[in-house]
Amino acid sequence: MKLVFVDKENGRMQSIIYGQDLEQLDKLLDLYKTYFMGNAKIRQIAANTPILAASEYQMVLNRSTYIKLCSQQEQLPITNIYQLTRFAQCSEFADVASKQINLLCAVIHVFPPRFVQRTRRNLQDFVIVNEEHRPMLLTLWEEFLQNEGPRLSENVHKVPVILGIRLSVNTFYGLSVGTMPNSTFLFDPPIAQAAHLKLWIKDNKDYIENVVSRKLYEKSYQSIDQPADSQIRKISQILSVTETVKSFWVKATLKVSEPQHCLYVLACPDCSRTCGALYGYEFTCLYCGSNFPSPKPLLRFQVDLFDGTGNLPAYLENEEAEILLGSSAEKIIEAKNETCQ
Repeated sequence: MKLVFVDKENGRMQSIIYGQDLEQLDKLLDLYKTYFMGNAKIRQIAANTPILAASEYQMVLNRSTYIKLCSQQEQLPITNIYQLTRFAQCSEFADVASKQINLLCAVIHVFPPRFVQRTRRNLQDFVIVNEEHRPMLLTLWEEFLQNEGPRLSENVHKVPVILGIRLSVNTFYGLSVGTMPNSTFLFDPPIAQAAHLKLWIKDNKDYIENVVSRKLYEKSYQSIDQPADSQIRKISQILSVTETVKSFWVKATLKVSEPQHCLYVLACPDCSRTCGALYGYEFTCLYCGSNFPSPKPLLRFQVDLFDGTGNLPAYLENEEAEILLGSSAEKIIEAKNETCQ
């Protein structure tokens, strides 16, 4: 079992308890409690092992370790231990594994676990909200499907409040957060922000039901704040860097690239991955394993971006592509079939 201890100066130390000592020490230690400790062994954390604190060393606790519960007057508050990220700030940390966030949220809906063929891993999605009215998805990868996944699924009707620690921010299909190997969750954390969120939940039941029924967590409903000028990069700067940049802001003029063979792709209605099936024919998605009577047409085409310093090719898809063209993929297919007839 792995733990993280925090002192009054907010210094953090990772700790581990091995199997032969776990049963005894588990009876002594309670989450959020303050202890006097001594005679613990200090060892370097093994390579390729997730580090939960700033130090590369950890305490090894066993039955020889001195552990004493502090008095009520000596208990340390945990209110300021976790630096919380607002939903509106999540885009600032997108697609950078080294930038992890702590997120306080309420879980309002659960999707069934599924297997992702592309990564050969299992995952489960949950819809999360807070007072900011910016619902999004929380993805639990398979390391968390044995404990946290079932616990959230069984209690989702109660709208549980959780604190996700060291989560990643992704933009694969809209803005979402997901677990990393070193992520952890606190259920019903005893902090003032969680108490405030619980009161908000009671006063906003209609909004929560609306989020689920109208799928307001999907990409087309998400809003991202306009970036500061300092966050906007020139295209010439992007083209000159040698490292891979996954996400960035540009301010540019856009036009559809010419020529293009097709303005849409046929994709799985569930995971939105492209497939080789023909429109109107039954198929099985080789990514998520789902079976459908027909693939779903999605707009996806190349555009060129110009900002006066350079040109950058990009792809536009789904709702943003519909706004630019003023048409949907289905209407393009219908017009194409009418022309062929």
